[in-house]
Amino acid sequence: MGLLSILRLCKNSAARALTAARSMSRALIPRRTEAQKRGRLGEDLTALELEKRGYRIIARNWRCSRNEIDLAARKGDTVLFVEVKTRSEGNFHPLRALSFPQQRRIRAASRVFLREKGLRNVRVGYVFSLVMLRADRPPEIHLRRFRRIFRGRRV
Repeated sequence: MGLLSILRLCKNSAARALTAARSMSRALIPRRTEAQKRGRLGEDLTALELEKRGYRIIARNWRCSRNEIDLAARKGDTVLFVEVKTRSEGNFHPLRALSFPQQRRIRAASRVFLREKGLRNVRVGYVFSLVMLRADRPPEIHLRRFRRIFRGRRV
């Protein structure tokens, strides 16, 4: 094999390797499903609603171990932890969308969040946001507390 043929072979191999790397990198980029896009829209709408009510968003999609807090918002000495559920069409009971084990996980994650952020002596509230998306109407946002607000709980 001559030098020229070796160079051609290397050039072709490098081009193939580069093409394969590009296609692999595209495959590794996560694509959002329709449900994920709908959920993100619900979170955005809820964040706007909370900001209209005077809250400042301090965290979005905050994770600790297997638990996640969709939104954390603050207004004065009150911190709200918000679980957002977005639904498009259909009849269902909205409170069934948030189970008791899920509420416990959110409360556990909120304690870690408060400890990690150094937030002491704040009022804490847990809010369930149900966002209804319908084709024929503007989105509806229902905010509902799922646990009493308490003050200055030690974490």
